[in-house]
Amino acid sequence: MVREALAAPDPLAPSVTANATPRTTGAVAPLSTAPPDAGHPDDYEVVGAEPAVVEGVEIEALAPEVADKAPSASAGPVLVGPDLTTPPPTVVPNTPAATSSDRPAKPGFLFPPHRRAFDDLPLGEIARQIAELVTRVGAIHEDDLVDEYSANYGVDVPRSRQRTLRRFAWSAKGHRYIDLDGRTWIAGTNPPADDPRYGRWTFSAIVDRARDLLPADDDPFDGLLAEVYSGTRVPRLVMSIIGSAINEARKTSSGL
Repeated sequence: MVREALAAPDPLAPSVTANATPRTTGAVAPLSTAPPDAGHPDDYEVVGAEPAVVEGVEIEALAPEVADKAPSASAGPVLVGPDLTTPPPTVVPNTPAATSSDRPAKPGFLFPPHRRAFDDLPLGEIARQIAELVTRVGAIHEDDLVDEYSANYGVDVPRSRQRTLRRFAWSAKGHRYIDLDGRTWIAGTNPPADDPRYGRWTFSAIVDRARDLLPADDDPFDGLLAEVYSGTRVPRLVMSIIGSAINEARKTSSGL
């Protein structure tokens, strides 16, 4: 009777769940090759997820009749002997896959210590910032671009500057820093870079300079443009910035 009981498999034999090797899934969305829709300010010439899935693998404990074989180290101790005094194995839970919130933010990239005004940003950095943001996030819908940029860079973007920010996204597309898949911005093929043609000019500095020029020149557009932008071909984005700065200077000079 005792021998038959020992030969029978123990219904209480424990099982151990061990971690399996993470498996990477997902695919890269193809870049859009369609030209931009009519009316978009894409006036620049073209110049140029890893979600880990951890699955549990159930390893059955050795039956008493094969307990004399050396068990795997990962399977834990095995119940052996007629008195079954060997302690049961410790079950280690699966380790969850790391998420984006677990990874530290890139220094100097996200969550600056204080909020900044859009008008105080160097204009030559904005297209590069948008491209880096899209690359980091993976994909940003057109309608969410302003909110994502404001939240991640700590920049207040008033309604009067939101169109300018979107135009800088199209500037980044023109340089192939990002691409548009339907209405979603995705990473492009070229590494993002600052635009040296703006120098270190900010919108606020352009307004101040326009205010200095207005007393001697009622329409300082050409002179101001030559000071601010060094490119040989002037995009509509730049002309829009210069015109807006002059109008802003006129309003503040007249006390409106």
